[in-house]
Amino acid sequence: MKNHFYSLLLYYSAFICLIIGFNGCKKDISYPLPDVTTNKITVFNANSATVGGIVISDRGAAVSENGIYIGTSPNPEKTGQLVQIATGIGTFTKNIIDLTPNTKYYIKAYATNSRGTAYGKEQSYTTSFAFASITTNEVTGFISNSAICGGNIASDGGSAVTERGVCWDTNINPTITLATRTVDGSGIGSFNSNMTGLQTGINYYVRAYATNKAGTAYGPQQTFTKTTPAIEVVLVQGGTYQMGSPFGNSNEKLVHDVTVSDFYIGKYEVTQDQWNAIMGNNPSYFQGNNAPVESVSWNDVQIFINKLNSATGKIYRLPTEAEWEFAAKGGIKSKGYVFAGGNILNDLAWNFSNSYNNPDVTGTRPVGSKLPNELGVYDMSGNVNEFCNDWYGANYSTTPNQINPTGPLTGLSHVSRGGSIYEDPSGCRTTSRSSIDPNYRYRFYGFRLALSR
Repeated sequence: MKNHFYSLLLYYSAFICLIIGFNGCKKDISYPLPDVTTNKITVFNANSATVGGIVISDRGAAVSENGIYIGTSPNPEKTGQLVQIATGIGTFTKNIIDLTPNTKYYIKAYATNSRGTAYGKEQSYTTSFAFASITTNEVTGFISNSAICGGNIASDGGSAVTERGVCWDTNINPTITLATRTVDGSGIGSFNSNMTGLQTGINYYVRAYATNKAGTAYGPQQTFTKTTPAIEVVLVQGGTYQMGSPFGNSNEKLVHDVTVSDFYIGKYEVTQDQWNAIMGNNPSYFQGNNAPVESVSWNDVQIFINKLNSATGKIYRLPTEAEWEFAAKGGIKSKGYVFAGGNILNDLAWNFSNSYNNPDVTGTRPVGSKLPNELGVYDMSGNVNEFCNDWYGANYSTTPNQINPTGPLTGLSHVSRGGSIYEDPSGCRTTSRSSIDPNYRYRFYGFRLALSR
């Protein structure tokens, strides 16, 4: 019995050992990490790069995710950005954008399977310099043969802007190598440039530019045409009238018949804007773009007229004294008023009482801001005295029935008419006469233009 017990014990022990031995000899079938490499970066610029890798083998367990880590420090898998790209084996790529110019980046490809994540060899590259970001301003400030344009550099692209300005040409898309250009400093921010040598009636194209290590960037193109200021004129139909006044000063009293032919006269006195556009300056004492230009001499005006005529192809001139008085009186539409357009001076003219002697009004006023005369011409009484073309004669010629008279052949001063903000009513009458040295500049003297028909 005892032997039988030991036999059973040995049998069961052997069975248990067999079971334990079988399980202990079972193989480990877990899988290794994938085999992955990081591609070299060959396609990149200032703000983007094409990156990726190759999963050579999944080592027996499917790759559930692959991609890259990218950062600006080594070991980007620790501190960089993860970019998932694909799954499985083979090549994977991704174009990464919004990178910083001139910055070194570190890249590692990765692949993940059930065993874990494997990494490829770290690669690095440096983004290139970017072009500056620049816009082109609208063209303004037309004066004489010049204009103003500029730009704004919002970003230097990662390298300092060493030169900036504008370039212009009669062909589209001007460049700094093929067009006229300015150089206006360096760095970012806004700037203005003065374009010179412009010709009237020519269409130009202009672009702002900025140069850095990446090259030269250009702002959007602007186009403009240099034009001359518009001189509005009124037709004065010719006729015969009595020039002078029996009630005025001694230099007015030889009343005589004068006949003038058709002509045009400026609707307004020449303004400071118009002078500036031709001459490139504004010498006026009382500043105001639409106020009459003053502080110019009779000789200065001749230079202005020559330049204006060259620019327009017209033949502007100063009116003769006879033309001026005929137009001031309203021409063939005259109603016989004392002043140009009526008998109540303050309705028609800026004069001493409502301008120079008025603490609320300083200096000359914008042209055309009072009532016009019978012809629709403004400010022939008041605002500024107006030059005439004639030499001044203290007495009118005794020659009767004059036709288009032009005054004395020589003299020391030229005729001025109309009165100014410094004149009392007597000096603003249509027949009142004064004179001024052709070289003298004074803040109460300006002019209007005439054209022969």
